[in-house]
Amino acid sequence: MTKSSSAKPSLSSPDTEKSTSSPLVRSETKPKASSVSRMKTVKSESWMVSATPIGKYWHITVQGIAGATQARSSREIEPMARDFISITKDLVPGEIAIELERQLPASVSQHLERAYRLRATAENARKEAAEEWRAAALELKASGMTVRHIGDALGISHQRAQQLIKG
Repeated sequence: MTKSSSAKPSLSSPDTEKSTSSPLVRSETKPKASSVSRMKTVKSESWMVSATPIGKYWHITVQGIAGATQARSSREIEPMARDFISITKDLVPGEIAIELERQLPASVSQHLERAYRLRATAENARKEAAEEWRAAALELKASGMTVRHIGDALGISHQRAQQLIKG
């Protein structure tokens, strides 16, 4: 069986130039300067983005850029902001760093602040309640009760009573 040398079709297009290399090395194509994207790549610059809910949409503004865009959901805010910056400033979207600030109405912010305070209070109360359950179980154990009887007295399982005693 003999090897036949078949010529492979050229993959070059009018917008590409073949690089010259040895015949044993596969040739690579390089795009001509005219087909290269004219977008700038700037990684060090960070853009301040502000998103405010208005009706069913998020209104997105970028500090230093006139105009605005919008997003349908909070997941769309960052991609839409990057696209907006990319289009207006001729930058590559994937290399745009943004700092996002969601601006909620004052009444919503007040509700959230109160919810966070209540959550912290509830967490503290839960910890204190656990300490009291443990103190009660330890006191009954010190009086000579069995773990099973402690569970019955406190209205919990004997396994839970054992956990409270062991701490």
